[in-house]
Amino acid sequence: MKLRIKGKKIELLMLLKGASKVVLFVILTAIPSIAFSSSRVNDERFLGLKNTLLSDNSDALKVIALLALQESDYDSNSINTLLMSLVSNERSPEIRKGAAIILRNRNSGSFAVAMFLMEHLVREQDLSVTGSIIRTVAKYNCFEVYRAIRGLAYSSNSIDVKREAVYTLIDMFNMGVDEIRNLADHSVEPFRSELISLEKMFMGRKIDRGIITDCQVVSDNQTITNLQTCDNTEADMEIAGTHTYVRNGSPMNKVDIVVVGDGYTIGEIPRFREDVVDLKNALFDHEPFKSRFNEFNFHCVDVVSVESGVDRPLENICRNNALGVFYNGGTQMLISRKDHVRQAARRIGVNADLIVVIANDSKTGGTGFLYPVFNNGSNLKNTGVHEIGHSFAVLGDEYVQNSLTYEGFEPVWPNLTVHTDPSRSKWKDLLGTDPFTGATVDFFEGGAGEFKYGIWRPTKNECKMNVSGYSHFCIVCRRAINRMIDLRK
Repeated sequence: MKLRIKGKKIELLMLLKGASKVVLFVILTAIPSIAFSSSRVNDERFLGLKNTLLSDNSDALKVIALLALQESDYDSNSINTLLMSLVSNERSPEIRKGAAIILRNRNSGSFAVAMFLMEHLVREQDLSVTGSIIRTVAKYNCFEVYRAIRGLAYSSNSIDVKREAVYTLIDMFNMGVDEIRNLADHSVEPFRSELISLEKMFMGRKIDRGIITDCQVVSDNQTITNLQTCDNTEADMEIAGTHTYVRNGSPMNKVDIVVVGDGYTIGEIPRFREDVVDLKNALFDHEPFKSRFNEFNFHCVDVVSVESGVDRPLENICRNNALGVFYNGGTQMLISRKDHVRQAARRIGVNADLIVVIANDSKTGGTGFLYPVFNNGSNLKNTGVHEIGHSFAVLGDEYVQNSLTYEGFEPVWPNLTVHTDPSRSKWKDLLGTDPFTGATVDFFEGGAGEFKYGIWRPTKNECKMNVSGYSHFCIVCRRAINRMIDLRK
């Protein structure tokens, strides 16, 4: 019997450089009973491979087990679960990479698998693994993809991975010079100089990213499609003025929030200013924004629309509003002119860490994607802080409005999980009692808005991301917000 070591198996072996000599020796001299063909992986064989991979064995033996899974036709869910466990928990970086390669190869068309790998490969240095994942997910032009790739650009330890992420953001998401400059401000040499050169190269480039919608992944290839919108391509935008409400220091070491408005006529700008003050007061009344107030600057730009209100295309209501905010059915709000949002925010003269959009409309609505957007009705304070939690710290909704079962992989949100085993929990060190709110921190089933089963949140109801009217973020969300404050300063 001959061992079939070719194609993707060679790719795997070449990447496992740390154990290459031992691995090659073991594989090339392996006894014939070690089979790599799919027909040899039955229940008993799979359990043996699983035990080999999850036990304290040498890298060489684990590589043999991985190769046996590479093209096996054994139950895909079982193999995927095993590979994901290795990517998340394996101590050996070589075996982690090997598991990632096989998981990618076996699920080449799976958006959910690609996103899982994106979230778990930030710590890896090898572009040959991470780069292919970046290219796989970049074809999905939606918010979670943008956020994940942007996260790599900021936090990867590999300059090669950072570079791949940046060029992908430029090519696939039309990342503009303002965002390149912001990334340069948060980078160290030599990557900082490279980004400054890129900024000069793209200076003056017309940027129109268009709509970046929420991927809303329930199963592979399910995204928001066929949005019904009004034509805002010729929308007028006038800037009546700017104002800084909080200035605690240089933008280089502070978090700068810029608020812009949509659907406010020139006569309604005083109302916009009142709305901005209400939002500011509400945001800094919530921890950890309250205790870290001195680390923020807070500004607004008076954007003037020709007509009052925003678009409701499903009701056949289209207005000449400067930023193109519209209701996408129900209470979801999206923005069709993100280029105008960025242009308006730049009038402050700083690189905003967060741009917030307030819509002048009586209909309740809000969404927290790339830019948090919400209406200025009676719930402005509660909805606004909730949506800022989404956009600023990538927090997920903890409420449940449907009875679906979540069947995906570990979600990207830091406050939602599919794991109830404390040893694998994102908040395993926070279990017990929230010292600030007194709430029990454990695993409560349901979350992400749509799912009653299969996904868990950290508190029963005691969080701003569950009940927007609740007065506090839970301890898990507070930690996520603190981390983003530290990152963006």
